[in-house]
Amino acid sequence: AVIAHEELAAADPAFCLSYLAHSMLFVNNLARNGNHEQKLKFLPGACSGQKIGGMGMSEPGVGTDVMGMSTSAVLSDDGKHYIINGAKMWITNGTVNGTDTGDVF
Repeated sequence: AVIAHEELAAADPAFCLSYLAHSMLFVNNLARNGNHEQKLKFLPGACSGQKIGGMGMSEPGVGTDVMGMSTSAVLSDDGKHYIINGAKMWITNGTVNGTDTGDVF
């Protein structure tokens, strides 16, 4: 992975950052830490390239210090979705309009 990222960065640093966020921050993290259902739902599309993944890791006041983060996700009362409480500064592969780049985070 390191050699591929080095070569991509030499040719196009911006593309390399997007690819790194997808392949390492999303795919690798999900493969190592996701539960079985999450892996079945998200990994096939992410690995085939049909879906672009990213990660929202930065927060106001702590940047990318993951131990200082305070955002949480709480299951809704009806159990059908999660409510995210907190703020993010940058979401790699995310967009303002929510449709042009990332698909899963």
